[in-house]
Amino acid sequence: MSKSKTKNPRYTLNQQGEFVIENYNYSRPFANFFPGISGKYGIPMWTFYVNRGQAISSFGTRGKDQAITEFFPANKAWQLVSTYGFRTFIKIYSSGKTTFYEPFHNGFSSSGFDISNRMRISAHALVIEEENRTLGISVAVRYFNIPNDLYAGLVRVVTVKNIGGKKRDIQLLDGLAQVVPFGTNDFCLKNMSRTIEAWMRVVNLEKKVPFFKLSVDPADRPEVVHIKEGNFYLGFDRANAKARLIKPIVDPECIFGAVTDFSLPQEFLSKNNFQYPLEQVKDSKMPCAFLLLDFSLLSGKEKTFYTVVGSMRSLQLLNSSVKRIASVEYLAKKESVNKELIDGVGEDIYTKSSSRELDLY
Repeated sequence: MSKSKTKNPRYTLNQQGEFVIENYNYSRPFANFFPGISGKYGIPMWTFYVNRGQAISSFGTRGKDQAITEFFPANKAWQLVSTYGFRTFIKIYSSGKTTFYEPFHNGFSSSGFDISNRMRISAHALVIEEENRTLGISVAVRYFNIPNDLYAGLVRVVTVKNIGGKKRDIQLLDGLAQVVPFGTNDFCLKNMSRTIEAWMRVVNLEKKVPFFKLSVDPADRPEVVHIKEGNFYLGFDRANAKARLIKPIVDPECIFGAVTDFSLPQEFLSKNNFQYPLEQVKDSKMPCAFLLLDFSLLSGKEKTFYTVVGSMRSLQLLNSSVKRIASVEYLAKKESVNKELIDGVGEDIYTKSSSRELDLY
């Protein structure tokens, strides 16, 4: 397949009833929400996505004033999702040479590679996949919301696979360039984004699951109101059949350095063997959340890691829930329940006709 052909979008329905957009970064832009359905005992999360970058532009609870990543309308989301949405930075070591690649990013970091990608849309989940035939690796990301639990959460499952013929030594950063601490409303994000940073705190990092919040309610009032709620970022993979928590990097300067527009992870690229930072600024600064992984893949092998980003009522509740949440089996069950819930809503208008497209619609 020639490079020019890979840029032509194509729209299909697959056997699973998913709407598939091949080479979606070059298709006509659109925007959509996940269904805000979390079951009888769940906490709904709104999740806004577009067909650019890694898709998820904004998500949070209740309304725009409780965003975990800042809400942008569609036209801004198309512009900014590749910067402020989920990002994946990959360094591949081979024969003394280091190659940098950012999957799903329609920019300079992908130029010169033979790449194709696709987006698979269903009512209950969203999947994006990209193949880099030049480097011999593929990356797949699956998103879905957590139903029927005491917190609101978005799940992100990332799988990196070696589709080439040679072993690949990989160092990877994956996460969000900005995580909005709980208590930061949309007015502050749009009009006082620098001032509100004075209230921002990241706690619980020593337990590998950071909790992002404002120290107190910044409203102009005579009494001081402390904030107990928070947003969290939990990442893990599997080691020896057990979940292994991955401590996120929360200071964007440790990754991007002086590149304050987040266009390039300067610090990550400037070091041949990037290490988890010894010191990070955790207060009075808009934080990020990136997982750092080092691994090798033989031909045909893959590496999967998991992220749950959400909102919890208190730090104590978060810490008491971590062991339960950081489980592949738990996430698989929640994904199944999420599908059942949304399919159940659709059963009320079940349609069987001579047109499969109409039935799915």
